[in-house]
Amino acid sequence: MGGEAVPENPPEDSEDPIQDVSADLGVSRALSLAATLLDSAPVGLTKAEILSRVDLYREQADASGSAFEQMFSRDKRYLRLNGVEIAEHLPSGSSGRGRGDRQHRYVIDPATYGLPVLDLSDDEAEVLRRVTLLWSDSRAQQSIREVAGALVDAGRAGGGHGVADVLTAPVRSHRTGLGRDRDLELLQTLLERGAGAAVTFDYAPRGARAPARRRVILAGWGLRGHWYLVAHDLDRGEPRTFRLDRIVGEMRPLPEPPQTSGIPEVPLDEAAVEERLDALGSLRDPITTELAVSSDAAETLRAAASSAEASEETEGRVRLRLTTRLDEQFVSTVCRHLEALREPPDPRLRALVLRRLRAVATAQAAAPAAPDPLPRRRPQRRGDSAPDKIARLLNMAAHLEATGGTELSALLARFDVTPRQLHRDLLSLQQAGSFDSDRFGDFIDLDPEIPLSRTEFTEQMLATDPTVSIRLPAGQMRGAMARPLRLTAPGALSLLIGLEGLLASAEHRDSAALRLRRKVREIVPRPLAEAADSLSVAWRTEGDPELRAMLTAAAGSGHAVELRYEDRSDRRSTRVVEPVRLIHDADRSYLQAWCRSSRAERHFRLSRILDAEPRPDDPIGSEAARLADSVPRPPRAPGDGALRAVVWAAPAAVAEVLCWDPAAAAESEGSGLFAELRLPSRRALERLVIEADGDVALLAPPEAVESLTRRIDRGLRRLAEDPESSRMLEDEDERTAP
Repeated sequence: MGGEAVPENPPEDSEDPIQDVSADLGVSRALSLAATLLDSAPVGLTKAEILSRVDLYREQADASGSAFEQMFSRDKRYLRLNGVEIAEHLPSGSSGRGRGDRQHRYVIDPATYGLPVLDLSDDEAEVLRRVTLLWSDSRAQQSIREVAGALVDAGRAGGGHGVADVLTAPVRSHRTGLGRDRDLELLQTLLERGAGAAVTFDYAPRGARAPARRRVILAGWGLRGHWYLVAHDLDRGEPRTFRLDRIVGEMRPLPEPPQTSGIPEVPLDEAAVEERLDALGSLRDPITTELAVSSDAAETLRAAASSAEASEETEGRVRLRLTTRLDEQFVSTVCRHLEALREPPDPRLRALVLRRLRAVATAQAAAPAAPDPLPRRRPQRRGDSAPDKIARLLNMAAHLEATGGTELSALLARFDVTPRQLHRDLLSLQQAGSFDSDRFGDFIDLDPEIPLSRTEFTEQMLATDPTVSIRLPAGQMRGAMARPLRLTAPGALSLLIGLEGLLASAEHRDSAALRLRRKVREIVPRPLAEAADSLSVAWRTEGDPELRAMLTAAAGSGHAVELRYEDRSDRRSTRVVEPVRLIHDADRSYLQAWCRSSRAERHFRLSRILDAEPRPDDPIGSEAARLADSVPRPPRAPGDGALRAVVWAAPAAVAEVLCWDPAAAAESEGSGLFAELRLPSRRALERLVIEADGDVALLAPPEAVESLTRRIDRGLRRLAEDPESSRMLEDEDERTAP
């Protein structure tokens, strides 16, 4: 664009489309400020010089100068939020009370701008690709993808153009469910506070309608299926364990230091925190228990256990000897098949089943009334804040410079924006540049030049998918802006936590992951790297190990498998599927496959696979091969069943309910969500409520509510009369906050 900020007006008889898209001038102005201050190093510029040089300040400033002060202050803040440090200094010997050259000067040091050049190998890029898939929800995924892209571009800046694109390449095995947006937000708070800090928060116990205030001293935190906080409860005077997704609202420091006589500064040491975390359901030591059940239920319970032996008895009764960790999945399976038990289970299992039934009963009794009708749910896209836009464009400039040019479709995928937003982003880049003392603007050039009309952009660019390349202005800013931004605290934490999660997974603890972790720790602030050491991450992988090994081998060699499967509605079927990969979503494991019976992609829960037989002479087809080359996504429940139901979900279960793609939804007063779901059957609906462990209440239809209530009441009456189970239930509740 040369030195002219505004193109000449076209002749009156021009038939060019009318301009209907413009740059975001606030974003262009902030980018121009960064570029100009980079080029002014090491001397820097005064406010007067900045106002004089950068034309977007001159054009938008008023006579009093107050508008400039507001814009300049805001732009500085936005750049600093993105890790761009604007230094302020006085000339040597100045008191700061004079004018002109004696005023404060502002400068950005090119040496400290952006990420340092990284030497990123292909196997480290593969590790980074897996880390990008760990987080769930939009903000956490966007954060980790931005970080991963920045690291790859930092590697390209050092000549590493051969590194694979970590964001779009296929993945043959997949682990997800490390956490959601809310988990990442609270983990950042915990890591900032540190063990020993006294905080307060509102906590929604299992089955409760409203949260209660808690005051605690932090001790530790970790992942055990869910993220948990271990702390000393000041009001109860004992250690407690809290699920992070049950915390409502902000976690705040206590306004006054608590009375902590007799309590250590850090109330539990690392070993005690680990012991409490490992006592949680998903990682309990396996036990062996016996159940006498109907032959029909025996098949389901065997699949839910780690291993099982069965002996047939009379009148359809089967005695099972099961090895199990008594995790949430197994306990909920027993809850759903209580009618099939021919004699009571052992006291420990009975105590866990009782607790779950009581939680469901409490939630049903306290369930709030839903608004009628529920408002129809519309998809919402989170709007970008100004700092987010500035960060995206600075990283987009670095990406285009590092790659030498990128197809338009790849830019849409890389930065996860709509075509309309990308159009405006590219125009905003073109409107930014570095300005010298003669007010000459050396602008960022893009090739091809970006049209000012939405119609032209659609027809000339979206339809043809050209390679977009960039020319950054000459000077110091070119070398600096060729590097992506430094990692912000949320981005760095999402990456550090992701690496710890990956290293905790047995299949990914290799030298490349360890090397990448070391390199990342060298480029993030030391306190963040040290905070990551306090994380305790342990995964549970669902399903029988022999079953997992067989399915993994079938997917790797490309042959079909015959499954006997029980679906959400307890319906059983036998089908031939073409395995693609195993997906481990938090403490649930699935087989992603092409199902020949339904002629569609399906996800089969490993704990519901009753039997599996490999078919080594039956190769997979083109559909399964296509799925294997795609980026895996966590499974979602189908939201098109015949049964309409209205439920209330506590904060901890909102994400689970949203997976059913509600047709209508509304936030409930205080916390939680009302949702209208479409489920395949009443059995599937009861499974959803029982597995939610008191975090979901069924509100409609009335006949389904009545059926569920009767079923829970029968179970409570059958199991409640056992003193040993009651004692075990009290011991269990002492370990976790109810």
